[in-house]
Amino acid sequence: MNKTGLCSITFRDLSCEEIIEIVSQAKLDAIEWGSDVHVLPNDFERAKEISHLMDGAGLITSSYGTYYRVGIENEYAFEDILKTAEILKARDIRVWAGRKGPEDADVQYRNE
Repeated sequence: MNKTGLCSITFRDLSCEEIIEIVSQAKLDAIEWGSDVHVLPNDFERAKEISHLMDGAGLITSSYGTYYRVGIENEYAFEDILKTAEILKARDIRVWAGRKGPEDADVQYRNE
């Protein structure tokens, strides 16, 4: 069965509570939480609060949208990202492949 939802960064200036309310009012099913503003990768207590609010609203976390870049140094350890995703009950974690966009990534870069 398909689920409907939105990505929290669409509403970057709103609080998590406001986003949950909007999603509930719109009768959507899920939220992808962004790691840069709404649920930081090492704020486990806040992740627990959000998970509790999601459960109370009957919503699911479709994914944890991170800015983790595979294969390079990152601000947060992947272990913290994974733990946060687990707390949010996210089945998927969105990551980025390196630093270059598709227009700048040649075959060698993609192979690496």
